[in-house]
Amino acid sequence: MSAQIGEMIYAITDGIPTFSSVWDKYTPMLFEAAARKTLKKVEGVLEVESFTQSRQGDVLAYEAVIRTTFGRVTLSNTRL
Repeated sequence: MSAQIGEMIYAITDGIPTFSSVWDKYTPMLFEAAARKTLKKVEGVLEVESFTQSRQGDVLAYEAVIRTTFGRVTLSNTRL
């Protein structure tokens, strides 16, 4: 979830388009769609059950609940 699109030299088309969907113009639906697509590519992920996000100034927070072959997992970029 932290790789920018175009950042990985061997996977130029992979990654999240955060510059265009979060920082240039905040487009939550575009960011969520890209995040869900990225998460579904991970081996063992069966479903993204929910995805929430918010942006306060220059801070983006998100949380995803995913169902994997090992059970349900909550993924978040927020710090406790």
